[in-house]
Amino acid sequence: MHQINWLGFIVLLIATKSAEIIVDLLLTKFWQWILSDERLYELITTLKLRILIIYLQKLLSNYLPDTLPQNNEQQEDENDL
Repeated sequence: MHQINWLGFIVLLIATKSAEIIVDLLLTKFWQWILSDERLYELITTLKLRILIIYLQKLLSNYLPDTLPQNNEQQEDENDL
């Protein structure tokens, strides 16, 4: 019975160490993928496009607020005239 406890302990130790190694490898590969040059280029390009879209929306909202209808009721009121 004493040998079974040692055997269980050794199996548990091996399984724990194997899990640590696998998680370490997976995290290393994940961060290499996240921080790769191609991935960073895609993220920077996406960020630039989003900033451009926000800027253009702001410009449109500043320069065209009177010409754009606010809702459907305003369009209907103008159609009735």
